[in-house]
Amino acid sequence: MWTLYRAKHRVLDKAENQNCNSYNKLHSYGHIVKERNPGSMAYLQTITPVPGGPTLFQRFFLNFTAQKDGFLYGCRPFIRLDACHLKGKFSRVLMSAVGLDANNGVFPIALCVAEGESKQSWGWFLEQLYLHIGLEETRRVTFMSDRQKGVLDTVVRQWPRATNRFCVRHIIANLQAKYRGPLNGVYVWDATNKSNKREFLEEIEKLKLVNIDAYNYVMGIPLKSWCIHEFDTHVKSEHTTNNISENFNSWVDELRSLPALHMLESIRRKLMKRANKRLESTKKWDGNVPPAVCKKLAKMQDKGRFVTVLCASETKFEVKDELIYYNVDLENYTCDCGFWQVSGIPCKHAMAVINTKRLNSHDFVHKYLTKEYYLKTYSHVINPIPNEFLWPEIEHIEVLPPMKKKMSGRPKKKQKNEQR
Repeated sequence: MWTLYRAKHRVLDKAENQNCNSYNKLHSYGHIVKERNPGSMAYLQTITPVPGGPTLFQRFFLNFTAQKDGFLYGCRPFIRLDACHLKGKFSRVLMSAVGLDANNGVFPIALCVAEGESKQSWGWFLEQLYLHIGLEETRRVTFMSDRQKGVLDTVVRQWPRATNRFCVRHIIANLQAKYRGPLNGVYVWDATNKSNKREFLEEIEKLKLVNIDAYNYVMGIPLKSWCIHEFDTHVKSEHTTNNISENFNSWVDELRSLPALHMLESIRRKLMKRANKRLESTKKWDGNVPPAVCKKLAKMQDKGRFVTVLCASETKFEVKDELIYYNVDLENYTCDCGFWQVSGIPCKHAMAVINTKRLNSHDFVHKYLTKEYYLKTYSHVINPIPNEFLWPEIEHIEVLPPMKKKMSGRPKKKQKNEQR
């Protein structure tokens, strides 16, 4: 029994030493990242709580050139922000900025290991993101978040041309917490996903009739931040939730208990491997649009079977959907329902016209959703990094692990079950 006890503690002590030492190695890691992947950014920020005292880890920002170029030249100008707590002895979070590729897949742009979610940490992360990517981004970027502390203020300050979207799932959760009602969330969700103002007002009016306070709460949030019909049409994404970022958090879940350095290296390897795998997968594609877009086109084509097309010219049409007429313009890629402009994919009315004219629906998909842009996203390579013992020696001040945070409240006592 005593042998097992000592063996267990030797393993725990070894793991703790690795965790502590990993912070001191981040200087060297940042150097080798920039050496093997020129143009990448690896920035370590430290803190010295007591003048003349030890230097402690605070934050580490990481972005590879391949991820930067993949976003700038292949992805939509749409960035989702989120954070997940890391497991282990020290209280930390992994912040992430995630984009969308042409196949609606997760495309991590930048990472940051920070002391926690706060106005200061989010501000620092978004500042580094702007310095490395924002200065070269000529498009107007849209950020989606859960309205974390510091995100909105920093976006306004660092990205003055950017717009914000809020995760509707979190808006509904806050609404349900404030105002009880079994249908409040249903009405808000249905209204959110309407792509034109008339249908939105019809749905949100149902909420007003059953709960005026809940109605006033959601209508007090800027509509352009959570309603599809008010979204910027240049983004070509109708997403209303932050599920993509949460998918990334699940993707790295098994790595969250590793020491900081090992976790970041494991994520790099996963990114490197997946980029190559996705690039190879395009060889099996038929046509010039990704599989996810093909599925949406097929869905819209199926819905378009129940509408009536009236031809006005070679490019302009009226489409009767039940009792309502929608104008479709093939030349300008627009429909009165609004979905085509927001998503970049022909709506059911446009698909009905395209089928009537016997045209190829792939030709009417926005360029952000094509195979060409998918290849631009993944054609940039994350170069391999050698094993740790081959890294060059870098002179730097010793960096110690972050301070442990004392949790609020009375600490729990460990009680032993006594056998009688």
